[in-house]
Amino acid sequence: MAADFLVRHFAEAARAGQPPVLVAVGPLSNLALALKLDPDFERNVKRLVIMGGGHEVGNVTPAAEFNIWGDPEAAKVVLGSGIDQVVLVPLDATHKALVSGEDCQRLRGLGTPAGVAAATFVERRIGGYDGSQPMHRLGAAPVHDALCIAFLVDPSVISIDKYFVDVETQGDMTIGQTVVDTHHRSGRDPNVWVALDADEAKFVQILIDTFSIRNLVN
Repeated sequence: MAADFLVRHFAEAARAGQPPVLVAVGPLSNLALALKLDPDFERNVKRLVIMGGGHEVGNVTPAAEFNIWGDPEAAKVVLGSGIDQVVLVPLDATHKALVSGEDCQRLRGLGTPAGVAAATFVERRIGGYDGSQPMHRLGAAPVHDALCIAFLVDPSVISIDKYFVDVETQGDMTIGQTVVDTHHRSGRDPNVWVALDADEAKFVQILIDTFSIRNLVN
């Protein structure tokens, strides 16, 4: 199963002295299970980037983002695990790094298979967001997971600060809510680096630069 693979892979990487960055772009069920299966897993994962959560923004409910809401108990385990460096990229950041129809034209104009495919996918996203969850401007949509990868390419694409973060697992109206203690009211030590802002122009340029590579998929 996926959790077993994670345990084996990160144990082997730790022994080799080459721990990879783990990027989670869905519910955190497998990560939570890996933490339960292997007490060394949290030490073997040196850096974890999570696309999920929302401080002031929800999508599946007014309070919660889908990936965290999908398994809030798992998210609570992962965020409280003690993994050395956890970076959370929530909707607050991804909604500030939109890709527009004009950006899609630039991607398609690159003439590469990856650029054309990316433009097609994002244009479909824009139609969906305009119809059901419009952003602060029409004709543009977030590409949540890609922002996490862009952060690995250029960390300055998002702005991060460290806060205490936990997940609500019981509230009728707030289950799955990512609680980010931005005003340090809990008295708890910060445990997660949280992105609450992003550089849209830089993000789009990373996409353009990446998808301009003709042999990207080889």
